[in-house]
Amino acid sequence: MIANVVRPRALLFALALTGVALGAARAEFAETPFAPAPGSRWTIEDAQESVQKTPEGGMRTQVIRQSNEVTFEEKLADGWRVSFLIKQVEVSGDAPAVALLGPALGTMKGIRFEGVLDARGKPVEIRDLEKSRARMSELVEETAKAFADKPQLASAMRSMMTSLIVLDGKQAAETYLEPLNVLSAAHATGLKPGEERSETMLKPNPLGGDAIKSVSVTRIAQPDPASGLTIVTRTEAFDAASVKQAALTVARRLLGDLGGAAKVSQSDVERVVAMLDVSLDGLSVYDVREGMARSAKITSATRMSAMGKEFGQQDKRSLTVTPAP
Repeated sequence: MIANVVRPRALLFALALTGVALGAARAEFAETPFAPAPGSRWTIEDAQESVQKTPEGGMRTQVIRQSNEVTFEEKLADGWRVSFLIKQVEVSGDAPAVALLGPALGTMKGIRFEGVLDARGKPVEIRDLEKSRARMSELVEETAKAFADKPQLASAMRSMMTSLIVLDGKQAAETYLEPLNVLSAAHATGLKPGEERSETMLKPNPLGGDAIKSVSVTRIAQPDPASGLTIVTRTEAFDAASVKQAALTVARRLLGDLGGAAKVSQSDVERVVAMLDVSLDGLSVYDVREGMARSAKITSATRMSAMGKEFGQQDKRSLTVTPAP
């Protein structure tokens, strides 16, 4: 009987202490602004690994390693002017896309982009965009010549790279300076310990069709004012309502193809929907020091099941930022 009384009191006391500690952490914590020194140069090592599970149960691996160098050339009124050099790109693995990605991404090696970042370090503009496009087009054609004996591969590579070359405005900046775009998610979040911010974005639909909404939640997980290190986390998952709508669309399309839209009943649709599922489980952990993300560990698992078949993809990404030699 005494134990039953003590336990709730102990729990309330522990919760009270947690609340006090969290309140103190909020009061003491002051997020350091993103403020790299003008003229500073940084190396960004980027390793991405994808393991794909096929409906037949096989496994395919794709690894992309990229080395970049960013120079903060000038502090602007609302951001920075930067120079971004792609120093090295390597693609390996046995996934079917490797044969295309290897030569396609290889064309980017040695390209230097002049860009503009906003106050959080997020890319917003590519300066001299036409010049960059012209250089990329030249490199694509040079690479395509090396595949004269594989016209289909050369054509697919041209098509893939053209879809990147034609990008404009902010979309071009976020794509060409993509590592900086990823790292900026942990800069100047405006959050305090215990707070979180949710954001909605669109992701490719693994089931085919319109994009699916995903929800990401950013938190300040572990601030350490003494060392200046802050851990920022970001979780991501598909929006449940969006997944259901995608499954309904696929089910109606499948049944319509099989028997005609007029013969499709609601019970038939619900039966097919029950055999379709897709999920996303993502976690990003950033180490932020002096306002700049110095590393990021990003994992995500996309799982799909359809008509008794299961397939999906596991992705791991590691970005490390260090002063350039």
